[in-house]
Amino acid sequence: MRAAASPILLVLDLAEEHPGLMATCEAAVLAADAVVQEAFRRDPAGDPGLLSEAKRMLRAYLTAGA
Repeated sequence: MRAAASPILLVLDLAEEHPGLMATCEAAVLAADAVVQEAFRRDPAGDPGLLSEAKRMLRAYLTAGA
């Protein structure tokens, strides 16, 4: 999954290719995975507040790093 994130951003023209893009995508996927796991640990349907924060976190991080 991590390896697929950077080509998707490039194809969708959401990022420009640069040496740190793969690391940025890996960090984003790992961080989001941890938050999403916790959201579903707290609530089998997914804690809405944590899922919302995961989305916000990913958007902010990828916008800044891409």
